[in-house]
Parts: sequence; C-alpha cells; structure tokens
Amino acid sequence: MTPAVADGGSYGWMLVQTLAALAAVCLLALVALRWGLRRFAGGALDGVAGRGRIRVLERVALDPRRALVLVEIGPRILLVASGEGPTSLLCEIDPATLPPVPERRPAAFRDVLSRALAGRSVAP
Repeated sequence: MTPAVADGGSYGWMLVQTLAALAAVCLLALVALRWGLRRFAGGALDGVAGRGRIRVLERVALDPRRALVLVEIGPRILLVASGEGPTSLLCEIDPATLPPVPERRPAAFRDVLSRALAGRSVAP
C-alpha cells in the first residue's frame, strides 16, 4: 500500500501533477519568449528569418558600439555602418561579386576541451 498524502492522493499522482504543471510552465515560457522577441525586435527577426523585403545578411561588430551590416533590399546589397551616431551607407555591392558564405561547422566538444586543456599543465 502506498503512503497517503495529506489530501488523500498518492505520491505518484502528485508527481504526475507536478510534471504536468512543469510542462505547462515551459510551454507558456516558450510562447511568451517567441511573442516577446518578435514584438520587441520590431520585426527584425522576420528579416533575419528571410521573410519580408529587407534581410540582414551579415553583421560584424567592430567594437561594442559600432558594427558593419550587410543588408539585402530586393536585388540590392548595401554595406551599412551603424553606431552611436546616424547609420551611414558605405557602398552598394554587386551581388555577383560577393564570395560565397563559408560553411561554419560547429566545433566538436572534444576539440574545444583539448584546446582549453592545451594551455594547462596537468599534474599526474
């Protein structure tokens, strides 16, 4: 016989209720984050995802306050400088002259760990 809880239910039933509540909270947090990011990003996520007329192809931070941004607007590709002051158009780039984007492969955990441990001397 399983021990009874103060309200008359079993510990198994309480575990099921707790897991269901946890799943509901996680789902609610996911929905809130997706809605909040879209709302507060001002539609910027739509452009990054490829929907809309304007897409940010690439962004490179020069320092914490300045960046170069490669923007596609229809058939045009623009290089824009953004920072503390007004945003400046640096140049328009012919899409045919852009090199292909190099494929970025995520580093394996083993490689990251070996690089991190390479600078440390491990005593036997």
